[in-house]
Amino acid sequence: MGNVVAREDFEWVYTDQPHADRRKEILRHFIAEHYMFLKGYETYSYYGPLNMLTFNVGYHNEHHDFPNVPGKNLPLLKEMASEYYDNLPQYKSWIKVLYDFVMDDTISPYSRVKRHIKGEVKLE
Repeated sequence: MGNVVAREDFEWVYTDQPHADRRKEILRHFIAEHYMFLKGYETYSYYGPLNMLTFNVGYHNEHHDFPNVPGKNLPLLKEMASEYYDNLPQYKSWIKVLYDFVMDDTISPYSRVKRHIKGEVKLE
């Protein structure tokens, strides 16, 4: 009939169970990689140790440039093309991302870049 939110869905995000830790980090990366913290840059990469727990989800610019490269190979991709990625804005701490998001008056939930589809979309 419709979507039902179960208790497990709430616990999935808000508990401190070991299984939830990885998922919470994945939710935190959403802010780090999809908000405009610096004008002109829509996505950012995170190069900290939590990538080991989140299947390299922090290698966001690399993922957008090469979406078919498996996550386990994104660090190698960055290393191979470091001249392109090293000078882009990046984070080394997801805690810093959250701090900036809360404390910086120029950033809000409306700072997210949204694309609008032009023309007709046909699914095949």
